[in-house]
Amino acid sequence: MDNHFYQRTVLPNGVRVLTSAMPTARSASVSLYVGAGSRYESAGEAGLFRRDDEIAHHTVAQFDDPHLCLLADPKVRAEFKDPDAEAALCVDLLNEIIAGVDGITTAVHLCRRNKGRQGWIGEGGYEPIVPFLQRLRVSQYVLEFTIPVAGDFAVLRKLPDDRQIGLGCVDCRGAQVDSPEAIVGRVEQALRHVDRERVWLNPDCGFAPGSAADIPIDEAYAKLGNEAAAARILRERHPA
Repeated sequence: MDNHFYQRTVLPNGVRVLTSAMPTARSASVSLYVGAGSRYESAGEAGLFRRDDEIAHHTVAQFDDPHLCLLADPKVRAEFKDPDAEAALCVDLLNEIIAGVDGITTAVHLCRRNKGRQGWIGEGGYEPIVPFLQRLRVSQYVLEFTIPVAGDFAVLRKLPDDRQIGLGCVDCRGAQVDSPEAIVGRVEQALRHVDRERVWLNPDCGFAPGSAADIPIDEAYAKLGNEAAAARILRERHPA
């Protein structure tokens, strides 16, 4: 049965294959689904199959948290009777998700919400949520620092020394394509506060060409290409 979104084919052995064209993507993805999951699990095990299946074949598991970082914004904090309790709940839930996961890098992206050309939602430095970030049992914090409302890089000094920093150093919202030197400049500001071995380069958030953010795919490729060029410059300037 065909429709606008996908084509369904049943192979002679009974395997069902769904194919879908994505005109905005320059890649191909393959997913395999089996008859297992939460519907077959007890209440205490619900979700474990999906979590373990997702993690089993990867070296990095990054979780996106679109709520915790908003609690750095004074306007958002004012909406809660106890914003610190809300932040603590976010941390407890994330820690529960990754409990028992070993042997890979676990990361959490502190998202300020990505509205594409319209900007972001969460504003303000990370200081109000630092005590809660310190409690997160992840290997890496992925933080947005390209937008002008993200606060000072000095806050990085307050994060545990044994954690990596996924440094948001490439703008993903505006139309301007940052040069490699502009990206290098941002990273070198962070290197005043943390060792180079802890820093990973990242875009501030996702590009998602063709989604509601509506960022042209050629623009995304150009920005990521300049991020890679910046990484090469930084390796030369700051050798191990």
